Amino acid sequence: MMFFREMLVDYLMASVFFKRFVATVGILLLVACATVPEVSEQWSPSWPPESAFVQAYQADSDNQASQSVEDYMRWIRRFYEGWTFYPDGWDRISDAVLQNIDSEAERVALKEQIYSIGLRISREWAKDSDYRVINTRHLLVWGESLKLSVAQSQEARLAAKVSMDIDLLMARELDPSVIKMSRYRSGPSQGVDDGDEEDEFDL
Repeated sequence: MMFFREMLVDYLMASVFFKRFVATVGILLLVACATVPEVSEQWSPSWPPESAFVQAYQADSDNQASQSVEDYMRWIRRFYEGWTFYPDGWDRISDAVLQNIDSEAERVALKEQIYSIGLRISREWAKDSDYRVINTRHLLVWGESLKLSVAQSQEARLAAKVSMDIDLLMARELDPSVIKMSRYRSGPSQGVDDGDEEDEFDL
C-alpha cells in the first residue's frame, strides 16, 4: 500500500493535467485571497529566530530586488504553519516524525536535525521563485517521505538523506529534477529515477 501511495504522489506531481489544475486553482485563490485568513503573525518559539531568516533574506541581493522582506517572512510562516498546497506545515511533519521515537537521546538528536532541515529548506524556499533552488515540489516530496518513514521506523535514515540532498542542491551539485519519492524509498529501488519528466511543480 505504501509503495502505491508513493507512486501516486510521483504521478500526480508529474502529471501535466495536475500542473494545469494547480495553476487554475492558484488563479482562483488569488481572486479569493481577500476573504481567506492569513497565517498567524505570531512567531512560534519552536521556530528558528526571526533574525536567522532576515539575515538569509539580506544575503541575497538579487532576490531583494523582487521580494520584500515582509513577503519573504510571510512565506516562512506558511512553511511552518502550512498553506493551501502544503497543508501539513513543517510543525506537523516534525511532530509526526518524532512521535514514535522512544529513546530520549535519539529523540533529541533527531529533533535537532529536523529543526536544522526546516531552517535550511524554509530560508531558501521562501524566496521569489526566480531566485530559489528549493521549490514546492521538493518540499512536498520531502514532507511526504519523512511521514512515510515513520511506518518503517526509518526516520533517522530519511532525515539524514534529506539533509544531505539539501546541502547538495544548495551547492549546485545535485540536479533538482532527481528529488522524487523513489529517491527516498527504502530497499533496492532507493535512488532510482522515475523518468525524464521535467520538475516544474514550482509554486
